[in-house]
Amino acid sequence: MGEQKLVIDLSKSEMERLKNPSDILQKDAFSRLTNLIQHQLGSIPKESFADFKETELSYPRTHNAALIEGGRGSGKTTFLLTALQRLNNANDEEAGLIAQQLHVLPMIDPTLIETKENIIIVILSMIEAATAHAPGNYDQLDKAKQALAEGLGLLDGIGSNSAYGSEWEDANWVMSRGLNKAMKGRLFERKLGAYIEAALRLLKKEAFVVAFDDVDTNFAHGHAILETIRKYLTSPRLVLLLSGDLDLYGRLLRRGIYDTFGDKVLKQDPDIIGGDKQNVANAVLELEEQYLLKVVPPQNRISMLPLGGIIQSKHDDVQIVLNASNGTHDLKPWASGKVRELLAEDKNNRHHPFFDFVAMEHLRLVISYLRALAVENKQQRRKAVLTVFEARLRTMRVPTDLIDKGNYDYTLREIFNWLIRQKDAPDLLRFGVPADRTKAIVVHCLALALSQGLEARHGGVLQALFALALPIAMMRRPALSDETTREAVFGFLWTQSSPPLPELAARIGSIDRFQQKIGKIPASSFGSVGLASQFQRESILPRIYGVKDVKAKLTVDELVKKTNNGVVTLDWITKVSDAGGASLQARNGVGWFSIDDLQEERCEKFSDVLNLVVYKRFSARGEAFRSISALSLFAVIGNLLMSSEIGDLAAHSVTSTVPAFGSSTATDDNEQLAEEDDDESNSEETEGDEDAPSTEQSEAFESFNANLQNWHAFSREHTGTVAVSPSMLGSIAARIHDDLMGLDENVTSVWKSGEILHRQITNILHGILVLTSNLPGRKESPKDTDRPFVEALGQVAAGKAPHLLAVILLSCPLVWAFLNPKEEFKRSGISSVKLKDAAMHALKNWESTTAEKAIEFKCPPDFDRWLSPPKIQIKFGPKSITKRFVELEGFYDVLNVVPRYAHEEKSKK
Repeated sequence: MGEQKLVIDLSKSEMERLKNPSDILQKDAFSRLTNLIQHQLGSIPKESFADFKETELSYPRTHNAALIEGGRGSGKTTFLLTALQRLNNANDEEAGLIAQQLHVLPMIDPTLIETKENIIIVILSMIEAATAHAPGNYDQLDKAKQALAEGLGLLDGIGSNSAYGSEWEDANWVMSRGLNKAMKGRLFERKLGAYIEAALRLLKKEAFVVAFDDVDTNFAHGHAILETIRKYLTSPRLVLLLSGDLDLYGRLLRRGIYDTFGDKVLKQDPDIIGGDKQNVANAVLELEEQYLLKVVPPQNRISMLPLGGIIQSKHDDVQIVLNASNGTHDLKPWASGKVRELLAEDKNNRHHPFFDFVAMEHLRLVISYLRALAVENKQQRRKAVLTVFEARLRTMRVPTDLIDKGNYDYTLREIFNWLIRQKDAPDLLRFGVPADRTKAIVVHCLALALSQGLEARHGGVLQALFALALPIAMMRRPALSDETTREAVFGFLWTQSSPPLPELAARIGSIDRFQQKIGKIPASSFGSVGLASQFQRESILPRIYGVKDVKAKLTVDELVKKTNNGVVTLDWITKVSDAGGASLQARNGVGWFSIDDLQEERCEKFSDVLNLVVYKRFSARGEAFRSISALSLFAVIGNLLMSSEIGDLAAHSVTSTVPAFGSSTATDDNEQLAEEDDDESNSEETEGDEDAPSTEQSEAFESFNANLQNWHAFSREHTGTVAVSPSMLGSIAARIHDDLMGLDENVTSVWKSGEILHRQITNILHGILVLTSNLPGRKESPKDTDRPFVEALGQVAAGKAPHLLAVILLSCPLVWAFLNPKEEFKRSGISSVKLKDAAMHALKNWESTTAEKAIEFKCPPDFDRWLSPPKIQIKFGPKSITKRFVELEGFYDVLNVVPRYAHEEKSKK
């Protein structure tokens, strides 16, 4: 017959489990206890205490107390109560044989003993109650009781404070009764043993079971109880059971020892003995050790195992019962599955590391945690878990109402605020299981609160990315590692109760650049491209077109001839030439543009789209800088997802200048760029110019806006499916941070603004796609080429469907308005692959997979239209008479002719 499985029945209350002692969880501990008692019963000597003469030099004194050892909530009291019931049940399957030989007395709780009450009196009263109605001859018991009575007066808490009373001043009384009383006191231990034997003979038992619960926590009686056990409760017919924490027992003893030494010894002894010899503290520790070795021998100490230890001893063969109608489940897979569900993690067969961790906690906490996991409603389940750990959360200054308030912004703010106070904040962002026990529980609870918002909030993933995860990931940088700077970051980002994501993205860019020096500002810096505000023809033409030794003013046609094939900006200037601008001078507004000029004059309605990725910021010295930002693009996408309707696109752009990190105010900046360029607008030919087709451009914008509206409706349809787990969020933030930093190091002097923005966008998309789709392979990002991104899309198209978050971002029309529509790379030196084709193939594969699963969308995706960049007409020529235009697919080509920062950079490709 195999060993019976251990079952944790959550359908039973603690009282119900006590009524059924077979439900005990610490089965191994109970088996060890019965073995100890069996051995003690077999070692009871045949001699009776009553047979020893008063002149005997010695007599048997045994210390067989068993210590049920464990911390608070480890199940000691429950174990003791259950054990006492089983030891009192002669029909118990395991303890029945020894139960027949035992009489179990009620458990003694030291906290319920009156201050002046002696523990011996408590035990004697229970024995008296046990023998009160027992059949038999009481003569021997009465004699033993009488012999015991006179010695009782000498015990603490009984009789007068003086050991022998005032009668000792009477010489006749001393010689007649006083010495006899003193002898009774000296022989009290023997008389108590004889009394116990007489009571057991009447009850026809071999031993009494006396249990003390939590002696270690009762500082009023604890030391007196231990001393009583050491001095008097030494009968082999007493089975003594104590519960408590060995560390607390040590403190209890040290307190008594220090009281014995007194203040004078403690103060003066170190000066006399010296520090190089054994001092008082070491002596106290040695006394404590020897005392515990004597009273509770190591071989009699039974540890209360945490659930993890029980599971290991049972080789994972532990089951759980939720209710009478639900049957049983294997504990680890059930609990791990519930935890993964709460954290929005992918289902798998591995045991969840947090359950393995929490299983090492005390049983009371673990059972409460399991009950919380068994709650049906997911939100209430998360709330129940936070309630279980409420005390720990308060200790770590974490609000316990993160789920109750139902406010995602509040949750993000409080998580951010707690993380910045932790030295290892970027590591904690992975929401794993830290080695620190309390910190691990706090991180788990924060992850649960975060999961609630990630699942329930439209755009919740991108909101958490910008409002929490990316800033914390940045704190790996030495400049942002100290707590003061981190608090400044928190205050700089969370200026509002619900900060808009584009504003957050712009402020993250300000934080990223806060230590950059004028003259050494890199063009590419953590997802943003710094744009030049002052430039001259002599520096612009070499920088943008690679044309050197420019001394005379060039026409567009001359510039086309001087520009080498392979230079990315050749596309723009060629189109200008083909659009009737061949004879125009290659100058500002023709050969290149400031970003303000593009925003205000050149794009008509599409300037609202361009504005979404542009922001202005102040430096610490007050200079205004412009940037285009891939982070801003994804922040706008997040803002759109959070909004029930798109509305006016202009409302999602950052209109005020972002203050320098450390500054407290944002200022509107209407300053025009200081461009150093010739204004020769009056000398250029204007005859034959045609009015720009505003109607056609308006139709193109309306078509783009309609695509965006349809994408928006599709994306908001399945909010919960878009969610990722907090650990995945942390991984995404770390990956984006590292990839963008790596890209910055890779940017060379020949890269143009549009190219850099394209690379930043594809790096972000690639990181999200690879992580959310769990794609295998080594870490690689599209720094110089889109090959890693296209290959990842190929893996997705080959069978593994991408995560819906990646689908939504990859299919957003805004993304394709800024990517290179012709981007491709050579594969195996023969064929070439276009980025758009690879993305389309992956999205179509996802669409067919969802169709096979019979997943229906109220707003079906239209990837063919969404991945087509808008037709944008860019006006060129002098501002006052601008009528010519170039039609482009998206902003890529024109952004390449927007000058960027250009300090000394790598020149290699």
